[in-house]
Amino acid sequence: MSEVHANPDDLRLFASDVRSFAENAEDDCVALRGRFNRLDWDDDQQRRFGEELTETITHLRNLIAEVDRLAPVLDGKASHLERYQGR
Repeated sequence: MSEVHANPDDLRLFASDVRSFAENAEDDCVALRGRFNRLDWDDDQQRRFGEELTETITHLRNLIAEVDRLAPVLDGKASHLERYQGR
């Protein structure tokens, strides 16, 4: 049987960091969009840039959703590890 080289407390802490990253990144996306919308800029370049920004934020939100799915996985691994270690 292979050895386990992980600390469940460290996994839970990292899961918390992952959650925090996802929350902060989502907040940053909202703030960035808001700042862009408040710019005193109204021409064709602004519209094109706005479309690119929207597309980029959509990609970022997809990434954020994927990252956010990692936290429960880490929590589950920590729980399994605790049971394995007899905690």
